[in-house]
Amino acid sequence: MSTALSASLGLQDRVWLALRFGWTLAEVYGRLHENPPPDTQKSFDRLFLSDLNPSPNERLWTATHRLLYLTQQLFPPATENSPSVYPQLSDISNYPAPINDLLERTKQRILTGRGKLPRVEAIYTELNQWSRQIWAILDAEDPLLAEAATLGARLADTFWQWRFPIKGQATHRRQGWEYLLKPQRITSTIRQVRQVEPHLPPHVGPMLRHSLWEWGIAGQLERSDSGQLKIAYSFRYNLRICGLMRVWRRRVMKTNPPPQVQLNHREEQELWKQLQNQMIVWERLVFNHPLSRLLRPSDWRQVRWTAFILYAFTVALLTVGVVLLVMGIICLVGKGLGLAGPYLAIPTGFQEQLTLVSTLLAAFAFLATQFRRSLDWLRHLYDSIYRWVMTRKLEQRSLRAWNGQTKSLFWIWVQRLLRAEDE
Repeated sequence: MSTALSASLGLQDRVWLALRFGWTLAEVYGRLHENPPPDTQKSFDRLFLSDLNPSPNERLWTATHRLLYLTQQLFPPATENSPSVYPQLSDISNYPAPINDLLERTKQRILTGRGKLPRVEAIYTELNQWSRQIWAILDAEDPLLAEAATLGARLADTFWQWRFPIKGQATHRRQGWEYLLKPQRITSTIRQVRQVEPHLPPHVGPMLRHSLWEWGIAGQLERSDSGQLKIAYSFRYNLRICGLMRVWRRRVMKTNPPPQVQLNHREEQELWKQLQNQMIVWERLVFNHPLSRLLRPSDWRQVRWTAFILYAFTVALLTVGVVLLVMGIICLVGKGLGLAGPYLAIPTGFQEQLTLVSTLLAAFAFLATQFRRSLDWLRHLYDSIYRWVMTRKLEQRSLRAWNGQTKSLFWIWVQRLLRAEDE
């Protein structure tokens, strides 16, 4: 990548912009399908910034503005010292006309409570052509940028493309939960995350993959005796990170497949609400919002106590191991000296005594250096344990499970240890 534009922003910054652009484009298109009613006039005057409780029309308006802003950041306009690399995208007048029309119509619905949004069919063709043009340019500049844009759009589509079946009208198969949440699609999205995550903050990739991994539930559900939805062969499902367990579960499901599950309208609505909660967390990750808001006060206490207990246990275990090792060395040295005693002569000369003292001092200096390094290592050990425990807790809170339940930290720890990824 040798363009002046990429050199000025840097690859990591442009990957972030491409990821957010893809997400926002899919979000704008998805919010159009909601077709919210015009806003009603509020009985009090409150600034948007101080209230921060946007209506559906305000959310659509801000998402559209964000789309234009991200486009200008990806393809900044020309300046005197920096000519534009892609003038057809840096000039806002070249943006699709439906985008500007959408902004104006949404603004009228917010201010006056009147007006209609453009029909999705009317805006789709130009928006799709524009996105295709941007993807091709990003791919020509660096395939990683195109991959990031596709990942952002695909993540957002997982929620925004969900369509509920309407009586007398069939829903396209690619807009139903069975397609959007099928394991093959989720696994493909996880592979895309792996391609992009080296250029994202360290926590973003693992948390996206962990939550995605838990949402590939299509074809994995069955009903209990009471009629409740649950994961088929749940114990093996929780250990599917292990290859042998995954193969075993597939064979069991092939020989004894669970009955095909059909969700009723209420169950599909509940699943949609849980995915909406997960989408909000994905959005926080994509836009790098602080994740501390996901934690409860009890979570902070749990993390501190768990890290302290693990640290104390590790230090105690290491101390016992070092003591046993030193005692073993002393015993071996004592036995060795006892056996070699008759053959050893006591140094009598000054030169021999000086050599012995120098050797002992060197040995003590080496031991003192190692002791000091061990203390430094122990001080950093607690920080490492604390970060590991905190990351696991954030993984737990950043997952909004399909059934509304909180995933056990035990399974998160086990799966993370089995996965054995570098951190």
